[in-house]
Amino acid sequence: MFINRETDYAIRIVRNLHHEDLSQIESIVQKENISLTMAHKVCRQLKKKDIINSKSGVNGGYHLNKPLEDISLFDVYGAMNDVVAINDCLIDVENCPFAKSDICKVHHELNRVQAILLEELKSKSIAELI
Repeated sequence: MFINRETDYAIRIVRNLHHEDLSQIESIVQKENISLTMAHKVCRQLKKKDIINSKSGVNGGYHLNKPLEDISLFDVYGAMNDVVAINDCLIDVENCPFAKSDICKVHHELNRVQAILLEELKSKSIAELI
């Protein structure tokens, strides 16, 4: 699991949509120092995963599909990343010859750490980051 730049930007974009009005992308990129190209790319992904929606036109912009309190860091991370694992051996146990045995304490420890990390991401709403 790695929070890359796009995921960081996604969290910042969602955080900026905390009010009920439509937010124009130009306003968000200025506040968060994100390039317009990157912001559009991130917003397309967030829209595809149903985190945000948009209205086109002169008075258009982006808005949340549900209250900010109901969107967790994990929701945004999951919208931006297909894989939610801190190590390849945790993605598919068939790729790790030690996963099914007690031989590899590294695998078991990484699994424990990943569970804690996922729980923390799920427990923190984006609203708490305003």
